[in-house]
Amino acid sequence: MIPARILLVDDHEVVLDSLSLMLGALSGLTIAGKCTGASAGLAFLKHHKVDLLITDLQMPEKSGLLLAREAQKQCPTLKVLLLTMADDAQSICEAVRTGVHGYVLKRAKSDELERAIGVVMGGNTYFSPDIVALLSASTTETANPMLGLSEREIEVLKLIATEQSSQAIADQLFVSVKTVETHRRHLFQKLNVKSVVGLVKYAFRHGLTS
Repeated sequence: MIPARILLVDDHEVVLDSLSLMLGALSGLTIAGKCTGASAGLAFLKHHKVDLLITDLQMPEKSGLLLAREAQKQCPTLKVLLLTMADDAQSICEAVRTGVHGYVLKRAKSDELERAIGVVMGGNTYFSPDIVALLSASTTETANPMLGLSEREIEVLKLIATEQSSQAIADQLFVSVKTVETHRRHLFQKLNVKSVVGLVKYAFRHGLTS
């Protein structure tokens, strides 16, 4: 596990205590703090180094999405992972638009949360399989040949949206890692996005996930 200092924000103390015990026992992870609301979380971030914010989505004072937006303005390198019960398409799409790095349902098993943290801290995005399925089902858009993407670029984009590494994509498509990175650069240019999160958002919007 990549070392990470984690801030937990949830309006239920029992959830905070459970997460703290579970994640604190994992090698490389340090629970930097626990807060029961967004304002307390933002105040904590002003005075403490945090690599990853794990927050609930639905909280009474301020939503996890508002917290995510303000926290990332305050700490541009901060990673944000939502851990929530919300599995409706609207909440998920708003989270994607906000640019969160991960979205895991609270009903997920502990090993999935651990895997999500590893993926996010590794510089990629993680969305629970159920979330990907809901996003795919909710969109009515399909890939449009007029978008200017080649068939191979669309293939690479689909695989990027499943959080696969460049090496894994290269192995699956029987090409070199250098070729995959070239396609990735072309996707950034053609779609006018600056990060993998932007590519994932595009894939979700255009029904390129499965």
